[in-house]
Amino acid sequence: MDSQVQFFEGVEKRIEFDFAGTNLRDELNRAVLEKIVKPVECVIEGVLSGDHVDSYLLSASSLFVYDDLVIIKTCGATKIFECINGIVAAVGWNKLRSIKYTRGSFFRPDLQPYPHQRPCDEKDVLGSSLNHSSLGGIQEKTLGTTQQWFIMNVPLSSPSTTGKKLPTIEMCMRELDREKAAQYYKDRDDGRTMIDKSGI
Repeated sequence: MDSQVQFFEGVEKRIEFDFAGTNLRDELNRAVLEKIVKPVECVIEGVLSGDHVDSYLLSASSLFVYDDLVIIKTCGATKIFECINGIVAAVGWNKLRSIKYTRGSFFRPDLQPYPHQRPCDEKDVLGSSLNHSSLGGIQEKTLGTTQQWFIMNVPLSSPSTTGKKLPTIEMCMRELDREKAAQYYKDRDDGRTMIDKSGI
């Protein structure tokens, strides 16, 4: 337990939900999402809505709701798979087109909750969480050697019905300059200074 108190995992887990023919921003409002993210072990700290997206600040990262796409990112020892059934059930299983799960290599995988210590366990649990048969099973890819990036995609409809194709860019930032990175660090109650210095 002492090692968990002294160490925080900064590598994020991310899930993208692609839905068809729906207005997610109406169906996934803050009240609904607060219940969904609770078992993930994070809370909603704030929300900012624009013309095309609702952006939620989570205690463990962020959540974005577009008209047909939901992206949730969490860091630390969160249980991100716990939101899958909640999000899909709120919108409708028949509207789900695909789910993509990605993450980088953890600094301390031994401190992660099951199934996030090993990609093979994540794959098994992701498949069973869906409780639906996908067309081609789970498509997986691992990028890199020492520092790896794991990508798992689960298509639930044929490519001709999934609509637009969106490129995905994955960026992993490590070994940052400490002086430059320090401006994003909140020191106790000095949040206003952090915001002003970083220009957020």
